Amino acid sequence: MLNNLNDMSSGKFFLQLLMCMSIILHVVAQRDYSKWVYDRRVTGNSGYQFRSKDERYEGLFNPDFVGERFKLVAVLRGDFSYELADNANLVFQFPAKIKYDRIGIIGESYGLDINYHLDLIVNRNERKVVPVKSVLQPQHIYASNLGIYGYVGDPESPELFIPVNIDPGKQGDISVTIVAAEDVEKVMWRYAKARNGVCEGYGNWKVVNDFFPQHEGINIPLEIGSEVDTGEEICVDMQFQVKGRSAPLSMKTFKILIIH
Repeated sequence: MLNNLNDMSSGKFFLQLLMCMSIILHVVAQRDYSKWVYDRRVTGNSGYQFRSKDERYEGLFNPDFVGERFKLVAVLRGDFSYELADNANLVFQFPAKIKYDRIGIIGESYGLDINYHLDLIVNRNERKVVPVKSVLQPQHIYASNLGIYGYVGDPESPELFIPVNIDPGKQGDISVTIVAAEDVEKVMWRYAKARNGVCEGYGNWKVVNDFFPQHEGINIPLEIGSEVDTGEEICVDMQFQVKGRSAPLSMKTFKILIIH
């Protein structure tokens, strides 16, 4: 009788342990998507939701405020393009030489009347595929209106940005895309190496004199010198001369992992 009671007690404890582990895993899994976007998701098939077949969150949402004055929406390596075709895919795979075992991917539309968001995780030596026909094709979202970047950290406040190459078989230079809430007439940027998390030794400001309408992507190719090796991090400072303002405005410094 005593043995039976002990067995029942052990079984109950084991079930409680499993429940606790399940809750913990659920909480960890929540870090794989943007809760802010999820709370504002559109209902229906096109809404931002977990798509189990391809292990990602993807879809439309309704933001409830205007947004940031300057927002980093893309960190790319090489050209970024795709067709709105039934057999088209976005392919994500990072070089094995990157030290991180787990990298997040975020995609977000800009310059459109609809708001699209993508969240997925790519593990080391893993290849992830996002079918264009799922959401991008029916919503007519072209590459010219989609920003993509990799990151380390929390999806809502990344610590480090990782350049994404949508065609892993091709090499390319690193570029960033910024979306501004106002018209911009000039962009200035510079970079420094990040040593132990500290930005040291900024170079000279580089200037891009051009007109960039509000809410459209400001694409800036980053001319990174050979002194920065693959696996090293850089800090990027950017300033913007906004139309109608006398002094330039700055955005928050961000860090990028260099991949050659």
